[in-house]
Amino acid sequence: MLFSLFSILEKVDMPWENLFYGGEDSADLECARLYPVSGDTLSRNILYIIDSSKVGEFLHFPVHLISNGPLPVQPGNTTLLSFTAVPEGTDLYRFFCLVQDVFFSYCHWYSEVQAAILARAPLAEVMDRSVRFLKNPIALFDNERNLLYCSASGTLIEENSLWRYVLEHGYSPGLTDTQAFLKSYLHEKRPFIFRSNDEFRHLNRLIAPIYYQDSVFGCIGCTDSTAPFTRGEYADLCMVQDFVNEAIRNSPEFDFNVVHLPWFVSQLLKGKSVNRSVISYNLKKYQLNIQQKYFLLTFQQDAKAASPQDLEDLLYNFSYLFRTKLVFYYNGQIVVIDHDLSHFDCMPFKERLNELLRKYSLRGGSSMLFPDFSLLHQAFMQSQIALSGAVPGLAAAFRESILPYVAEVLERDNEADGIIYPGLDQPLQQAPEYGRELLECLKAYLMSGCNVTATARTLFLHRNTIMYRLEQLQKYCAIDFEALNVSDRIFLVISCELLLNKN
Repeated sequence: MLFSLFSILEKVDMPWENLFYGGEDSADLECARLYPVSGDTLSRNILYIIDSSKVGEFLHFPVHLISNGPLPVQPGNTTLLSFTAVPEGTDLYRFFCLVQDVFFSYCHWYSEVQAAILARAPLAEVMDRSVRFLKNPIALFDNERNLLYCSASGTLIEENSLWRYVLEHGYSPGLTDTQAFLKSYLHEKRPFIFRSNDEFRHLNRLIAPIYYQDSVFGCIGCTDSTAPFTRGEYADLCMVQDFVNEAIRNSPEFDFNVVHLPWFVSQLLKGKSVNRSVISYNLKKYQLNIQQKYFLLTFQQDAKAASPQDLEDLLYNFSYLFRTKLVFYYNGQIVVIDHDLSHFDCMPFKERLNELLRKYSLRGGSSMLFPDFSLLHQAFMQSQIALSGAVPGLAAAFRESILPYVAEVLERDNEADGIIYPGLDQPLQQAPEYGRELLECLKAYLMSGCNVTATARTLFLHRNTIMYRLEQLQKYCAIDFEALNVSDRIFLVISCELLLNKN
């Protein structure tokens, strides 16, 4: 593991002056050594710390030197890779200890990040560890300009105009429209400095391209909004670039066979956490905000469909119907995230949707309304529950599907017998047909908020009939309808569902 001379020196709490430096190719160091003996085998990867009186012994070797005195010759008269002077009279042993501490901290950093990558830790965790030594805010973007990681704190975002602009608009101003930027972005392998000609021209930006299998995956963007860029920070960013390249290659978070599914949507669908600033930034591109209500729908082709259809070919049909760009292909299904709440519970719209489903032998499931985009996984799981009970050509709603789903799970796990309200199964055993009528009446009564009039309207019966049937139920089980709490109501509804499905 090799580290930059400037990364090391900038972290030593002692004045120093770099008198000359032989170039980036000679910048990699692996340790420091104090008072080397001239007969030793010298290495270009070791930082030698020597007394000024011994500098002459090393002038003709390609090594890195630090001395407590000036260089005795002109830089052009030596083969040294670099020469750095610290003040005369410096305690070199103390200085050596400081340098070694920095080497140890870098070695620990390198090992820690590599261990996280090998353990296939989440990208955000790898990034948090990787950017530890950077003084300025940094962000990671993919090639679709989706934000994957942002290190800037909320305070910094508020204080810095460029970061505030980026997170408010969902893109960085002017970068992709600049010929100079595109030329460097597509051809540079290492970080390059970019300064735009817009209102943010006072800020320098370090752009580090990220690659996956020799193709540009995206880039790291770092601004000098907190501290001026230095050679040391540039070297640290080169290390971060290497870390990220390796993390992207090893991360299980990226499915490179799925082109159109944004990373932040994929992570949220899987139930992984994503930084709220990252979610907010990416939603800005759709003119949405993170706390905007939505519901989620998933669609799947019926296994018995006469003519199987490639669902990816139908993405445009659903995007056109829902008037949204948030339509994706995920795990063999079409996923729609709909922020147009006029579609929710709208019968004419449902008819158009079901017509599309019948045309392509699809079935669908719809979630409830959700108030925050970070809850996407919950919405997705609700749509899956609804989808499991849907029939071809129709889209089922979660609210209508939850009770049959719970009943099915309890039956499958042989738990159903214990989830029956005491005595509620007796009407079915003594008079099956009339018992079903009583249970259906009870279920409708509970689902109507224990409102007799609403129950009568739902079942197309007279309210006196409803009251009579509820009284008949009390002969079999002791239900106090005047004192039912929320838990009792849920218990009774599930019991009714289980008994009605079982018989």
